[in-house]
Order: sequence, then structure tokens, then C-alpha cells
Amino acid sequence: MAQNPPDPDQPIAWRAIRPDTPVRSSEGESVGTVADVVGSDAEDTFHGVVVAISGRDGHEVLVLADDVETIALGHIDVVWPSAVLRSMPPFHAESDFHLGVKGRFRKGPGWVEDKDR
Repeated sequence: MAQNPPDPDQPIAWRAIRPDTPVRSSEGESVGTVADVVGSDAEDTFHGVVVAISGRDGHEVLVLADDVETIALGHIDVVWPSAVLRSMPPFHAESDFHLGVKGRFRKGPGWVEDKDR
């Protein structure tokens, strides 16, 4: 027996978002794809999605969770118009730091950037 294809409008949890899922503006225009999902698995908190903007090679923007209207199997809908999304400043991931030893001559405790993450 043949199964029905999955419904692209089926709502999904934030943890089920897949890379390259199309992102649509408030006008319904496809503006890019999901490059990353920002959230805390430990706290089950969704913070937003990083969107790779179409036609702007390497330009990624962060859309906060409050601005995500729909998370579906086949698309993510956001509350911003295309023009706003395309003009948003680029997203740069924060570096991670840990307490370590700093100083060239006087070694002591300080924040050290994690370069292996």
C-alpha cells in the first residue's frame, strides 16, 4: 500500500528543523534557507534560526524565535517582509570562552577563547 507523501505544511518542533529548509517572508516569498538553528537542548528553548539569504552569497541573518511565525516540515515562515530580511545585518556566531591561563609574562587566570569548537 502506497503512503501519502508528507505534508509540507505539517507543523514540527524546533528541534526537527532541517538544514536548507526554505524560509518565507511575511509576503510568502522564499528569501533563503535555514543555515542553523539557535537554541538550548538542555533547556528546550528555541532562540531562532540563522537564514542564508538567497542571492547574497554568504550573507546570513538571525531571525529571533519571536519573529518566527510557523515551523513546518517544508518551510519556515517569518513575520518580516523580504526587504527587511535582505537588509538585516549579518549574523556572526559568538565565540565561546572558558576560564584559563592568560598573560604572556605574568601568567594568571583569565578568559580564553575556545578555538576547537
